[in-house]
Parts: sequence; C-alpha cells; structure tokens
Amino acid sequence: MLNKAHDFSISGGVFYSAGGNIIIDEAEKGLQILHRYCSTSASYSSGARYPPPLCYPGTRESMLRDLKHWSKSTDGSKVRWLYGPAGAGKSAIAQTFAQTCADSGKVVESFFFWRSDQSRNHPRQVFTTIALQMAVATPELRPIVDAAVVHDPFALTSSIDIQCNALIIHPWLKYQLHQQLKDPGARLSRTSSKIVEAGSSHSSSLIPHSTATPSRILIIDGLDECSNSRDQQHILSILSMMVEKHNLPFRILICSRPEPRIKESFGGTEFKKICKWMVLDSTYEASKDIRVFLIDGFKDILARHSHSMEHVRLPWPSAGQIEYLVQKSSGQFIYVSTVLKYIGDDGDVPADRLNIVLGLHPRDPEDKDHPFAELDALYMQILSTVKKPAVLRKILAAQIAFCTGLSSGSLSTNLAITDLLDIPPGVLNATVSTLHSLFKSPSPVESRFQFCHASFTDFLLDPKRSLAFHIEKSLGHNILAQYCLDYFHSNLNTRRIYARSYWEYHCGLAHETDELIAKLDSFPMYTALTEGIKKTQIYPYRFHPLLDFLQLIFQLWDRIQNICGTRIQHLRDISTIGFTLIFTVPNPSSRDESGAVSMSPSRTDKRFDVPVRYPPSICSAIAGERYDEVNQSIKAYLKTKAPRMNFEKICPVLPETGASPINFV
Repeated sequence: MLNKAHDFSISGGVFYSAGGNIIIDEAEKGLQILHRYCSTSASYSSGARYPPPLCYPGTRESMLRDLKHWSKSTDGSKVRWLYGPAGAGKSAIAQTFAQTCADSGKVVESFFFWRSDQSRNHPRQVFTTIALQMAVATPELRPIVDAAVVHDPFALTSSIDIQCNALIIHPWLKYQLHQQLKDPGARLSRTSSKIVEAGSSHSSSLIPHSTATPSRILIIDGLDECSNSRDQQHILSILSMMVEKHNLPFRILICSRPEPRIKESFGGTEFKKICKWMVLDSTYEASKDIRVFLIDGFKDILARHSHSMEHVRLPWPSAGQIEYLVQKSSGQFIYVSTVLKYIGDDGDVPADRLNIVLGLHPRDPEDKDHPFAELDALYMQILSTVKKPAVLRKILAAQIAFCTGLSSGSLSTNLAITDLLDIPPGVLNATVSTLHSLFKSPSPVESRFQFCHASFTDFLLDPKRSLAFHIEKSLGHNILAQYCLDYFHSNLNTRRIYARSYWEYHCGLAHETDELIAKLDSFPMYTALTEGIKKTQIYPYRFHPLLDFLQLIFQLWDRIQNICGTRIQHLRDISTIGFTLIFTVPNPSSRDESGAVSMSPSRTDKRFDVPVRYPPSICSAIAGERYDEVNQSIKAYLKTKAPRMNFEKICPVLPETGASPINFV
C-alpha cells in the first residue's frame, strides 16, 4: 500500500487500498462509493492484466514516435483512432504508449475493454472508472469528485451521459474555474460554457480550461469488445463532446477493430475535425517488426533447447523460412506469436515443430487470401493433437461463457473454470497437455485457461473456420447454468458465490435442454432473485438490478416456453403475469449517527406490498422483446408506488386487490 515510502507518520484515519496506486481515505465517502462502481481491472497499470501486452523492443517504433509527437503537440487532432484486425498488436501499442507517457510524467487515464471480464465489457463503468482515476491523479480534483458523488449518488446508476457530466465534465470545469480565480490574469480560451445535464433543462455557466492547462492522455483500448455496437457509438459520442464541446484537456487514443458501427461514428461530423485515423498496415512497417520479432524469438528457442537441437544445421531457421513466416503472418503479430509459442513448447524438437508449421496449408484453396487462413490451419493442427476432444469441448465452451469479472473481493483471482466443472485433475492435465501454445503461461491449468489471443475465441465461434471444433456459446452457458443451479446451496464458498452471482446470467443465455428445464423447475427462483437484488442494491429507489434480472428471465422464457410444458410455473408467472415486491418504509428512528436512514429494517418499519401486474401492452412488449419499454414502465410505476422504500423481497403476484396495473409511460 505504501510501496517505497519512508520517513513518514500517520496520526489517525483509515485508508482503503483500491488497487494499483489508488488509496482512499475513510473520510472520502464519495470516492468510496465511486470505487464500488469502477472496474479495477481496466487501468493500464492494473494487476489483473499482468503481464500486460507490450511491444517487443525495436518494433512499432514508427507508430510509437508518431503517438509521442501527437501527445506533446497542440494541433487540432485531439483524438486518434488506431484500428486494425484481431492480433495486429493494438493493445500492445496502447499499453506501451501508456507506460511511456506515464514514465515521462504525463497523467494517463485508461480503460482497457475485455469481452470476458464482466466489469469491462459494457459501458456502465467506463466513465465512473475514468472519473476515479482522474480524481486520484489530481489532488485538486479529488474533493470535487468526492463531493459530486455525495451530492448526487444516483448519477452512478444513471445513463453514461449523466455519469460523464456529473463525474467528469462538471468537476473539471469547477476545478478550472478555481484555477482561474487563483490566477485572475490568466487568459481564457472562452468566457463561459453551458452545461445541460441529460434529462434536465437546468444549465449552469462554467468557465472552461485555460489554454495553459497541460493535456492529459486518455486511452480507450478494445472498444469493439464492448458488448453492444450502439453502446460503442454512445461512448464515442460522449468522448467527442468532452474534448470538442467542453474543451477538456484530454488527448484521446481509441484502439479497436474497424467494426462497421465504430467506423461509421469516426466518419461522422462529430469526429471530422478532431480525429486522425491510424491504421496498422505497411505504413508502420509491420513486416519489418514481425521479422525482428521472429529472429529474436528463434534465437531464444535455440538457446533454451540447445541439447535437443544439437543435430540441427545452422543457421536455423533459414532466412527463407523466416521470410515465409513473415509473409504468412499477413501483418498480424498473433500469427507469429502463436507459431513461436508452439515451436518453443517443451516436449518436442523445435526443428520438427517448425517443419510441421511450414507444411501447413489452408483447408480450402479459395481461403488463401483470407488473413487468418494460415492461423486457422495452425489452430486446427494444435487442436487435432487432443486425445479427449469431448472433455476439451466442454472446457472451451464453458471458458468462453465464463464470467471473470466477479465483484466479490478476490474471488475472481481464486476461481477457475475447472472449479465449477469438477473435472478430475488427471483427466484435465491429460486433455490439455499438447495445448500450451493456445493458453497464457505458464500452462493451461495454471493460467486458469485464459486464451493467449482474442482471435482464438473468434476462431472457435465461427463454424466456417473451426469446423469440428466449433463451439456454440449457448452450450457453454447451458453447462455453467446447470452447475450454478446445482451449486446454489454449495458448501464450497467460491462455487456458491459464483452460482448466486451468475445463475440468471447463464440461464438467460443458455441453450435450452431438458436437463436445464428440469433443474429450473425445482429451483427456488424468487429466493434467488431476492438475494441477487439485495446484493447489488446500495440505495433505496434504485431498480436497475431488478430490471436486469427480469430481462434475462424474459429472454429465457421466450426460448423455452414452447418446450417446457407445464413445468417451471414460477418462470411462466413472472414472464406473463407479474410479481410482487415487498418493501419496508424506514421508521424515522431508524437512522444512524450521521442522520441517514438505515438500510436495515427495524421492528417498527412498516411493510408495503407492491403488486406488479402486466397489462396487455406490457405482455405484448415482452413477447416482442421490447425490453426497454418494459423497463421504463416498471421503473416509472415503482417510482410512484415505492418512493424511498427499502426492498425486502420479490414473490409471486398476489391475488387481485383492486390495485391498478402498471401503464406505459
């Protein structure tokens, strides 16, 4: 917590280490709350990403020089979009650039998306995380952000527009106003700026930053791994507003694949004047960098395997073989990285493995121009060595669906997919003994089956590429859904916590089978929903956990209603009739020392039953998968029927009592 600190004393106060270099004082109530809504694994310096991808020494020099010059310049291109296919090395460039900037004294905020991490594959924690990093890096901003959260804690669960306004834009402009008041003679780039909060007609005049304010670096990596393309566009729109409309002192690097929606946004008017595109192609000498990477990589393999390579004629490999691999890489570091890992694995002669790689050919001659044809052939070769393909298929399917973004302390680092699958260690090790090149070091089991590259997931999910090794993600969700239902009352803490955190997530996305339906039929759904909502609810009057659960339940019901017969009546009722929420009204005496209402019900708290019965319009919206309409209606109804109440539980819909059904807003 106090790494390398010396000659100091602390005289009171409690400190919370929030990961990395983030330390929060007990008195900073707002920052404590904000931290709960952040992804601690999204920062470039996060231990959860260790070891992070980095550019190999001597490679990507032209690209990094360009970015370094841009970070110091004052030209109008405040945004850079670095794009290229999977495995091109975008994340390595982003990470190296971040560390270079930090080493030179620049302030760096960052958010590295990752599709397998539930805390950083969606937009809800992007701006809260950036806000916390911003506050910690700037002492003058710290109390402003802290006060902003205390003043409006509901901003944390509001739309990302409101989050950015409340936690980033307003604090920045207040900070810059304070700076101007300290230095009245400073010249301003503009005299005032109007800020209008989303959903509000109220505006406030705030003074923007001085032209003397040094630029900070904001890095958004892997935007395409944010789960929804509309969310990707929404994030881009907000980032554009930050630097163009409000003139915040950020230089923003955004890295992603050139997905259609992302490309559409960068081609629009919002980014036309402020963004420069950077494509990972021959402009930045990718082939030269890959050649350097291969030569050094083979030198290392030759040194490590000197005994098994005594009979091999030098130089090894030949210049022609290296050039062959450079050409086959199609400019993608992922290909040569996988090749070197495969050739350098223990248990075989590297020269023999190189010959295997050089002898691989695409399955279909028409695929020769496909940039991943050779990579696919390599993946197929590696997977074909597996002795227990059925066990491997189960592991891969479950791993793809596995949630690594657990919110329960250090559980995410202590839980592996094999803890849930309950596969005997001997069978497990025998199954994956030839697959080390596909998983992170030191081994598949020790890395907890983390894939080396995102493209391996893409390969497995594409039936045209993976053929017999194709994986349906819904199969993985089905496997984990059944284990979650089995482990809901497990005596093993890690299994039980995972099951209670993600049962509805996996059930909602699972392939429907008779086995899953049978387990759902006997599952205590209302008890499980109650626990899930209570776990995530921090304030009264906060309904999005309930709405998130309901959407997954509706999706599950939509798929299984025609095959479940008379089973799972509780799922049928909550999807077609409604439910009842039990609330308590806090007694005025139920307050803590600060005067805030206690979240724990007292004996004198009054119980309120709030029946939610669906009118035909909502039933139609559920059937039509118009979940936004359903959410808005339920939320509006609960705001009028359950203001400032504490949630107790959810249960079946009560008999008719004359209460009005909910109506569309």
